[in-house]
Amino acid sequence: MLHAPPAAAQGRYQPQGAAQRQFEQGLALLQAADAARGEKDEARAREKAGEAADAFERAIESDPAFLDAYAKFGLATYSIDASDRAIARLKPAVEKNPDVPELQFWLGNHQLKAGQTAEGITHLERASRSGDVFPEADLVLGTHFYKAGELPRAQAALEKYLRVRPDDLAARGTLGNAYFKAEKYPQALQAFEEVQRASPDNIQVQVNLGTCHYQLGNYAKAVELLSDALKKEPTRESVVFNLGQAYFQWKKFDDAVRTYRQYVAMKPDNFNGHYFLASSLMEQGPAHDTEALASFAESIRLKPDVAIAHYKVGLVQLRRGSLDDADKSLATAHRLAPTDPWVMSAQGTVARRRGNLDLAGNLHQQAVDAAPDKARLQANLALTRLLRKQLVEADSAVTRAVALDAGDPYVRQTAATVLATTARARLQDNDAAGAEARLRQAITAQPDAPELRSDLAVVLLAEGKAPEALTESEAASTAAPTNGAVALARARVLLGAGKPAEARAALASAPEAAKLPAAPALLAAVALRTAEPDTAIELLEPLEKAGPLDPASLHNLALARLEKAVRELHDTKDSPAGLEALRAATKTDDALVPAVQARAAYLSLIAALRRGDGAAATQYQARLPGTSAAAALKDLQGALVGAAPGHLEMLAAFTHLVSRREDRAVAALEALKASHKPNTPEARLLRRAYDKQAEKAWAAGNLADVAKMLKGSAGLGRDAVVDHNQAALELRQNRKAKVEPRLRAVLNQVAEAWFNLGVTLDAQGRHEDAYRAFLHAGQSGGAFSAKARDLAEAKRRIFGFTP
Repeated sequence: MLHAPPAAAQGRYQPQGAAQRQFEQGLALLQAADAARGEKDEARAREKAGEAADAFERAIESDPAFLDAYAKFGLATYSIDASDRAIARLKPAVEKNPDVPELQFWLGNHQLKAGQTAEGITHLERASRSGDVFPEADLVLGTHFYKAGELPRAQAALEKYLRVRPDDLAARGTLGNAYFKAEKYPQALQAFEEVQRASPDNIQVQVNLGTCHYQLGNYAKAVELLSDALKKEPTRESVVFNLGQAYFQWKKFDDAVRTYRQYVAMKPDNFNGHYFLASSLMEQGPAHDTEALASFAESIRLKPDVAIAHYKVGLVQLRRGSLDDADKSLATAHRLAPTDPWVMSAQGTVARRRGNLDLAGNLHQQAVDAAPDKARLQANLALTRLLRKQLVEADSAVTRAVALDAGDPYVRQTAATVLATTARARLQDNDAAGAEARLRQAITAQPDAPELRSDLAVVLLAEGKAPEALTESEAASTAAPTNGAVALARARVLLGAGKPAEARAALASAPEAAKLPAAPALLAAVALRTAEPDTAIELLEPLEKAGPLDPASLHNLALARLEKAVRELHDTKDSPAGLEALRAATKTDDALVPAVQARAAYLSLIAALRRGDGAAATQYQARLPGTSAAAALKDLQGALVGAAPGHLEMLAAFTHLVSRREDRAVAALEALKASHKPNTPEARLLRRAYDKQAEKAWAAGNLADVAKMLKGSAGLGRDAVVDHNQAALELRQNRKAKVEPRLRAVLNQVAEAWFNLGVTLDAQGRHEDAYRAFLHAGQSGGAFSAKARDLAEAKRRIFGFTP
């Protein structure tokens, strides 16, 4: 009930006697009404207030200028709901006395009660503008605006009132409620705390305080206040519900479930009770899905058109793998809320689970377009883009998700997944620095994931940061000693750091590592580094048969086969195992890196030269990249024939010789400085080339070229065969004068020398000496032995020589 404001002084004005008597009678009746009200006798209170109104009206009739009578008349009629009667009297009085705030106040009050809102507010605001002498006008205005939902005007009016009446707890409580409804929770909290200090046992204020703390995210304090309030009033339904809300937001889902069960028992037909109970059960995990679905079903029965209930049912069904059921529930939610981004995103997730990535991408993009500031929607879009191999776009979406809410566990997990995948892609593209940056972001999002630190270690190794790589991999291994992926990465880093034995031990430390697809290839790489090519081949050949090998494994298999070929062919030039290993190494030649191609070609060339296969030697010679390959081939060169300067050129010349291209062999060898130094391998090969070229020229009758080749050979140092061949040339050219001594000088070194000496002596007419020379030639086993025997027998018959 409104209390009468203090009367304004009327100066020297004195009411008429009859009017004064009626006024005093009215005051006495108002006191009687207050007394009856104090005794809870509302009927008698209304009766006395009505009589008081009549008395004040008689006073007005006796003295129409009696302003205090008007004010008390307004009070009395307000308490008996006689607003029409009051307005009829007060409105003319206000028109005559517009500066009297009491009259503006009571006319405004009665007009509000009578539904004349605009007029009532106008008169109350005039009363308010009279200054602090009449603050009750602001109280009435604030209360009216609060009930009408005009919160800013309610707050302004109540704040003004409380500056004059700071101890009015009811008004401060109303102001707190206005702040709360306007979501000004800090101001609401302050207002309620001031009320509680003055009224510590007021349970409603305690509930309001708990609710404010809940809205401010102070869930522990909210639970403390609401739990205490519930102890005082255990059947107060709003306290139970708000306590459940505080537990739910605090993520204390066990306590939330217990509290919501209590609320549902109190109000079994309440939608919110069943909905939030189901939501709490849902948050407890898959083990509670069946019960959650039952509670959601009950909430939907009570309110079938609430989209969020159908949406959450779809999420539970999606989690259970019931894609058809989830699709139906989400379709219902979409029908009820066609623009809801969360529903669209969930539908996108169903499409993604079904493998329809185009549809999933469209739905997740629509969800993000509708609510670009929601981190989880961005994260869902990132996952779909990742599966669509849109790595750049996935990277961008998950970066936005983290920027929006880096604390959300789902966002952090998604960020770690996406960033780790894009990091691996960047590493494959030889962007190790970009991969490192992504992995460090992933680790920030999920610092307790040892697999990420393992991946970082591999990237650091690729960047040449071996010490850092070892540190990271060791930390990951310490955190997860039996994790197969971590052990595999640790082994890879140790191998890259030149510690193959430790790499093998790391793989053995985690039995799960051996089951991973990458384990055989890594063990093969370890075997290569420990000089076990057979083991490497045994590990990689089954993978080769199963499908195309990755480039690194293909490289390692070729190297292993080459190493085996080197070993086998070093001891036996025609080793079947060595030749088979060599053939296998070169069958995928085009897929090998240049260095391995060169090694394979080099070894194949050596094998071809050893067996005298000129055509194959020429083919492999063409595959050698030239002198620049010398460093890469040094290990194989040393194992087979040495690696002196000009070695590859010498092999090219040797290939020409085997292929009967003596002229090209001579040209290649003459260009090498080492060929002109006596007793070098190049000089010996060049002499052989000269000799072969000389033989071809001799057979063709080109004696000038024979002389040229023999002269070149003689320039490489003294050689019995060369001396003999030069003597034979002079013999053929009929320059016999100095031939005999030169032939006799090499008789013990060149078998054909005896034959040519016999020819020379026969030409001089020294038939018996010739006969003796042919006899020696026939016994020498040389190329002309048979012919020498025939000539010796002819001499014997003709001249009668005896052996």
